[in-house]
Amino acid sequence: MLCFRNCLLPTEGLQQLYEVHVDVDKGLIADILLYSKDDNAKTIILDEGFDEVFDCKGNILAPGFIDIQREYVNGAYGIDFSDPNLTVDDVEKVARELPRHGVTSFCPTLVSCSKDTYLSLLLNVFGKWTSGLKKNIDEATGGARVLGVHLEGPYFAPSKRGAHSLQHIVNPDEHHGIHQVYGPSLESVAIVTMAPELPGASKVIEELTTKHGIVVSMGHTDATMQQGKDGMASGATLLTHLFNAMRPFHHREPGLLGLLAGNNNNTIGSSPSSQEKGHKRQRTTNNNRPYYSLICDGLHSHPTSVQMATSLHPKGAILVTDAMAAMGLGDGQHMLGTESVVVKGMRATLAYQPETLAGSVSSMDHCVQSFFDFTQCTPGEAIAAATSRPAHLLKLDDRIGKVQRGHKADLVLLESTTLSVLNTWINGNMVFNGNSLVSS
Repeated sequence: MLCFRNCLLPTEGLQQLYEVHVDVDKGLIADILLYSKDDNAKTIILDEGFDEVFDCKGNILAPGFIDIQREYVNGAYGIDFSDPNLTVDDVEKVARELPRHGVTSFCPTLVSCSKDTYLSLLLNVFGKWTSGLKKNIDEATGGARVLGVHLEGPYFAPSKRGAHSLQHIVNPDEHHGIHQVYGPSLESVAIVTMAPELPGASKVIEELTTKHGIVVSMGHTDATMQQGKDGMASGATLLTHLFNAMRPFHHREPGLLGLLAGNNNNTIGSSPSSQEKGHKRQRTTNNNRPYYSLICDGLHSHPTSVQMATSLHPKGAILVTDAMAAMGLGDGQHMLGTESVVVKGMRATLAYQPETLAGSVSSMDHCVQSFFDFTQCTPGEAIAAATSRPAHLLKLDDRIGKVQRGHKADLVLLESTTLSVLNTWINGNMVFNGNSLVSS
């Protein structure tokens, strides 16, 4: 048994110190207790029952971060998850690097590819993992858990394809159905990003969500707000990298950003409201709003834009890195799928189109810290955007994403004021300590 002592918990307002007990053999959180510095007798007794006592020194013990898009996901450290030559060892190498940034679970993300590449990677590489934790929850050893693949494309609006190769962009029509594009097996897929306004999109969204249990996210799209509502009605529950590669907000046509405001059925030129007709307006509570992912690297979205989004829907933000293969490699020219990109500092752009951003080179801990700074939210709210919310989106919040009895002991210790990563544990085993990874 492992005891974390003298720790703050992000969901408890950071007002009280706690003890968290972990059954390392099972990899689960066993108990959570209030911690009293003055109760010396209790402390001595508790020490005798543990194999190890870890003093958190008043810092925040949080759930491990969950990255659902590309942080070392569309590739990182020179590994591109869309590379036809990718191996299982490559994925596991990335998984072993992630804990240094507090990430304990992730969705490797493929950019738009050829059918042959999808078929090869989904069967021969990612076929090792099924989406979610249904079968492989206890198999994580020394590296972040693979929660299933995020297929970003190829059902995109060509004008909003961003850094994706135009040759792979298709409509979800009778000639490009999900099995015709991705191949016969979708068992390793957790998320698909697509444009909801395309011909045939509603049918594909419904098939992915109801038949295969896959999360559909709306992105790389020129959709209007109504088309976004139609996508949600078909089963979409997420917006991919809000503000980027989508129709911009306009006061007469809000686009997908308007979905964050809630269930507003009013349109320009509509009839007077019931209140104007003399009827009392009933205020309704609306929960029919999508989650939305944000890349908080200071480049993809201005801090004020991030503030605007969280003001509209504060409980909907999910942080992603959108990190590509050059993450961790430094300045220079690198590849994203079949596209050449140039990295300078924190900025990655297409080599032939330098005004187009091509993923990020940011890490998840940096995004959490930036979100905390941009929005002036509480530490608990910033942490939730990288933990409990993505877990809830993927319907895995009964196992990960919370410091709670019975949950996996995937934990990260954060400095209480800066939210810097100090230590990371997976299954109760330390995998990152200060400035170095811990060998499994």
